[in-house]
Amino acid sequence: MRTWNGHHLFAIDGTTVALPDKPCEAISGSGRKKDSSASLLYDIENDWIADAAIDPYPTPERAQAMRHILRLKELGIASQSLVLFDLPYEQFMPLYFRRWPVETKYDILKNKLELCNFTGCMNV
Repeated sequence: MRTWNGHHLFAIDGTTVALPDKPCEAISGSGRKKDSSASLLYDIENDWIADAAIDPYPTPERAQAMRHILRLKELGIASQSLVLFDLPYEQFMPLYFRRWPVETKYDILKNKLELCNFTGCMNV
């Protein structure tokens, strides 16, 4: 795995997604949508999502972030990891801008994979 100065470099970011209120309503397209809180733990150097969460809205981003950090501990790499959040700190601006790909992952999930239409149901 690639690292940055010997550290695993991760970004954590949250968003709100509208998901079908009932599992199979998205198939007909007539169902109501319900907001959910989503969060990603993204490995910046290796371009992969290490952990993801979708919880009832409103779940605080901090609670989701803590679960992502616990995931790093489970993987045994927490002590060698640097985690960036969506807060621009002047002394870390070069690193802050490196976290931008986590935003593009949401674009893929929301617009290309159409996460809002996912139900797990299938017409047979």
